[in-house]
Amino acid sequence: MNPPSSLGQRLSHARERGFVGRAQELDQFGSALDGKPDSFAVLFVHGPGGIGKSSLLRRFAGLARSAGRTLIRIDGRSLGLSPESIEAEAAAAFDDERPVLLIDTFKQCQGLETWLRENFLPRLPAEALVVIAGRQPPEPPGLPWQADPGWAQALHVIALRNLPPSDATALLTSRQVPPPLHSALIGFAGGHPLALSLAAEVAVKNRTNTLNWQPPEDIYATLLEHLVDEVPSPAHRNALEICAHAHTTTVDLLRGPAR
Repeated sequence: MNPPSSLGQRLSHARERGFVGRAQELDQFGSALDGKPDSFAVLFVHGPGGIGKSSLLRRFAGLARSAGRTLIRIDGRSLGLSPESIEAEAAAAFDDERPVLLIDTFKQCQGLETWLRENFLPRLPAEALVVIAGRQPPEPPGLPWQADPGWAQALHVIALRNLPPSDATALLTSRQVPPPLHSALIGFAGGHPLALSLAAEVAVKNRTNTLNWQPPEDIYATLLEHLVDEVPSPAHRNALEICAHAHTTTVDLLRGPAR
């Protein structure tokens, strides 16, 4: 591999080296990218915060570029909630026979799902490939898509889950975490990619070499912000913050005054 010529390439190379697992999802996308019979036209990826949706879409983007496909990427965080904003961002998809359109952070556009299904997507070229990633599955859940004979064949839904132990270990290895610490970090984070990455960063930065590793409190705060970004009320947030810090959560603890 040639040395990176820009910071962007350097970041891209580092992300590729640090990406682990998701072999099934990559195979499915690759089949659709190759236009194999019975492959999907629209892939809907959903899962909780920090589970690796954006990382997977970046990997999809790399595969699309390598295949010579025209790539259009839309991030819901940068859009206003309107059909016009999506139309403008995706305009290039209508000028190519085989575009690949990736829509990330779809939770910001969830209210436009009906418009997307009924108006926008059907106008794309026949060989277009679309990936939509968000926290929630198609609503309610997916019935309007599944009840339509056309969409039932064209749409594929993936619920992204935690990494299995072998992939979690591979992630820690890629982050240069000493093997003696692997079991402790996986015991804390399970297979959750963000939790693993945060724990790995702390362990490497602090040069931790003890088997009695314990996660610092700021990891819990960071995870809370990513896993639960919106709560119904201040009382709900207070309860979640208590659960994040207390080893044992009881009804009396939750009922007590906030400190």
